[in-house]
Amino acid sequence: MLGAEECLRLLSKVPVGRIVYTDRALPAIQPVNFVVDGWSVVVRTAPRSR
Repeated sequence: MLGAEECLRLLSKVPVGRIVYTDRALPAIQPVNFVVDGWSVVVRTAPRSR
């Protein structure tokens, strides 16, 4: 099992990830750009984004 520090270190090496959420009772996957800022993962969203 990976610890939190190792997870953040690995995340900081890639520019694109995936967010998984429920859309009308079905799983949906959306690619997202993100950055790691300390202990936070920051995802930019638009006002009308899912």
